[in-house]
Amino acid sequence: MSTPSRAATIALTCGILVLLPVLIGGVYLWARHQYQNPYPEVDGVLWRQVASVEDPLDASLYRTDAPSIPAYVDALNGVRWDGTPDGADAIDLSHPTLVVHDVEETPETVSFRVFISSGTRVAPSGEGFRWPGEPEAFFTCYDVEVSFPSSGAPSVGRDRNVPCPAPLTDRMPSGAVYMKPSTFDG
Repeated sequence: MSTPSRAATIALTCGILVLLPVLIGGVYLWARHQYQNPYPEVDGVLWRQVASVEDPLDASLYRTDAPSIPAYVDALNGVRWDGTPDGADAIDLSHPTLVVHDVEETPETVSFRVFISSGTRVAPSGEGFRWPGEPEAFFTCYDVEVSFPSSGAPSVGRDRNVPCPAPLTDRMPSGAVYMKPSTFDG
């Protein structure tokens, strides 16, 4: 009966030492994103922070109990911004924030712009830890137009190809990354 040579044993040991961390790391990265969001390339913590402010807005868009369009607009979730640099300075984007601005009302419709900041990444330890290469924050923006038919729920349309306002993007942390609005659908 022959025993494995010393070279074969060393090669096998080195192979295991190299492949084991790669395998463990791959499984960790897969599991880390598997349950967090539908976009595995997107940081799940920041994705959930965006959802925490966008989901309430989405729910409020289809309200049918507002007695008038101004009352509907007043009930929308989010911080109101007047479009001025001073107004932007007053908004804290270090926390998950949804900003509603440029509101225009007609007797049958309302349109407005939305800017969303994820806020800075909150690590489970609370110490601001993030993995190398992960963004510090996300932001996105889009336009919304709501039509009010004579009966039934409002009809909501979104334009997802709009530029984000510079006074707000300038206030984002230097490590913030723009994400397409469709990234947060789902």
